[in-house]
Amino acid sequence: MRTLLRPTTGALHFRCGYAALSFPGFRRGERESSKSSLSQDDVNSPSWQFEPASGYSVRVLFPFLACVLLAASPGLHAAASRGATNSAPTTLRIATYDVDATPPVGSLMAYDPVTNHWDLGLRARGIVVLGAGEPIVLCAVDWIGIANEGHDAFRNALARAAGTSPRRVAVHTLHQHDAPDCDFSAERIHKEAGLDPRQYDGGFQRQVISNLEAAVRESLPRAQPVTHLGLGEARVEKVASNRRILGPDGKVRATRWTATAEPELCHAPAKLLPHRDSQS
Repeated sequence: MRTLLRPTTGALHFRCGYAALSFPGFRRGERESSKSSLSQDDVNSPSWQFEPASGYSVRVLFPFLACVLLAASPGLHAAASRGATNSAPTTLRIATYDVDATPPVGSLMAYDPVTNHWDLGLRARGIVVLGAGEPIVLCAVDWIGIANEGHDAFRNALARAAGTSPRRVAVHTLHQHDAPDCDFSAERIHKEAGLDPRQYDGGFQRQVISNLEAAVRESLPRAQPVTHLGLGEARVEKVASNRRILGPDGKVRATRWTATAEPELCHAPAKLLPHRDSQS
């Protein structure tokens, strides 16, 4: 069984014998036609292409995954640099997990209540990296935020399931609008003050944590060996734009929000996102 991780021009490719691996923000696509930089074994083996699905973000998961794999397995990196045909075996393995994270109708999200369920629900997905000391768990959730005691609960549960420590667990949200919040500290403070916790009520969130813990534990026996890591980059267009519109003096003259009605701001050029340190 061989696994090749190779992102190229906006798509992230996962190749293995007969296993289709699903990661946060990706859907199964058509059979890959390009055979560049692949060994004959790769060309002859069944392959699947995973492309970014509409409404998801890969900005958190893949850079973090690449850093984890590069740091966790120098032997894998060296093997990849020698080419696909001369790669050395590695003990590094990856398990995947995926659970539904769609709140029930009537639940309060960050801004409004859930009114219905459609074809595309919210997911909590990720990977477990095995073979580099204590397991490393990465998790991406289609929520607007996970914070404080809620973040601790996620990391502790995933650590228990993977047999690792919470410091080896990273949990991130993709920050869709609108989506659920998770903050057990805010929930506790509201209740202690006799207030309705509203969107911070954690009943549904705790169920998702329980489901994730079970999914991670069940994923470990299905872990696949990793043999290659490939990196690529491409221009991303019409996905993001700078919020801060600068005036002739170089200072911020207006802000472009998620829902901006002013035509002048909507049609302002996207330009390059300024470095954080250079923003006024």
